[in-house]
Parts: sequence; C-alpha cells; structure tokens
Amino acid sequence: MTLSLAAIQMSMSDSRDDNVAKAERLVRQAASAGARIILIPELFENEYFCKEHDAVQHQRAMSIDENPTVSHFQKVAAELNVVLPLSVYERAGNALFNTVVMVDADGSCMGVYRKSHIPDGPGYSEKFYFSPVVTPDFACGLRSTEELVLAFVGINGFLRPPALWHCKVLSAFCIPQLLVVNRKSQRGTLRVTGSA
Repeated sequence: MTLSLAAIQMSMSDSRDDNVAKAERLVRQAASAGARIILIPELFENEYFCKEHDAVQHQRAMSIDENPTVSHFQKVAAELNVVLPLSVYERAGNALFNTVVMVDADGSCMGVYRKSHIPDGPGYSEKFYFSPVVTPDFACGLRSTEELVLAFVGINGFLRPPALWHCKVLSAFCIPQLLVVNRKSQRGTLRVTGSA
C-alpha cells in the first residue's frame, strides 16, 4: 500500500482569514495531486507571535471547539477525504497550548497532541505563550522534531540546534521516513529559512 504525504510551506500574514484561505488552496492542490495526509505549517493561522513577551497575544488562543479554523478544515478534510494535522493556539481553561488537532478523512477529530517540548531562546519566547505538558493527550505518531531527537538519543534536555527550530514532524508505524516542515520567515534580525 502506498500512502502519499504532502508538506505545505507558506508565508503567513496577520490575517487569519487570508492564512486559512491560502492553506485551504494549498491543501486542495495537494489533495488533487494525490496526497492523503497533508501537513500545514505550525501555528499557520497568524504570523509567528512568540518572538517576544506580549500578553496581548494570549487573546489569540481559543478552545478547539470554538476555533473556526478547526471546524472549517474538518469540512475540507471530509470533502477531500484527507487527513489534516492542524496546529492551533489552544486555550483549555487557564492553560494555553501549541496544539495539533488530528482531523481524520471523514472530518472527525481523532484527538489532540499538545506540544510538550517548549523552546525558549532568541526570537522564540514560547515558554511565555504555552503551558508545559507532562504527558501528551493523544499519541498518533505525531511528535515535534526535538522530541523525536530526544527519544532517539535517549536524553531529556539539550541545547536546541537552530536547524530544528520550529519544525514539525509526522511519522507513523507505517511510514519509515520523517516528513519535516520548516517555517520560512523573518523575525526582526532573526531570519529563518528551511525546506522540506
């Protein structure tokens, strides 16, 4: 059995509607090319906001059930019969998470994964925006690059190499390779480039 994957790379603006429309256009393009699992960039709803401490940005977070992007892509996934891991800024009570919502090909939510390795460094003040997670809520083969590296080498902490900044990895038991999506952007003096 062959399973086709697509990794979308796109620039984001400060308009959620524009970003969602661009992501949908690219999802449709990938699906028409035969992709069955389509990975959209991390936190694609807006420009990367974790550059510095700004409490106003916490207002971006919303519950999964109230997030219009999640419900929108559930319909798209069902229409196209594709699986969409969606990275969103989630509010769950008083906690805030960098969450991946796994949307199945029928549009249902298979579960969520809350990023448990939260980096902090120049241009990446993620510990200010995301609550720590001890145990992921949902295990479906989706892990951040850092967590895969940690598991592979058997260590619980490391200095995060720039090449691994803001990557997302999709792997599963039936997929022997890793699919990595890097965000390309300019963050003040920090320029991030990447390729899949």
